[in-house]
Amino acid sequence: MTSWDPVRAWLRYCSKSSFVVPTEAAALVRGESGTEKELVAALKQSGGTIFEAEGAAELLAMKPATLASRIKKRGIDKSTI
Repeated sequence: MTSWDPVRAWLRYCSKSSFVVPTEAAALVRGESGTEKELVAALKQSGGTIFEAEGAAELLAMKPATLASRIKKRGIDKSTI
């Protein structure tokens, strides 16, 4: 029995809707998150939001607190995005 994968479910949802997923964001939701470039791309895609619906954490399929911690650890300034 396979487990349910929320990222794959989200990608299926996006492919059926009129929502267009940019190439960078699509790579992010596949679980390829963590580098500074990817975090910044997700923040740009979400308009700098982390905790809100459709925020960067949701795009990266991670908990908002985890994303906030990684942003702080890498010294990324959200106000410049």
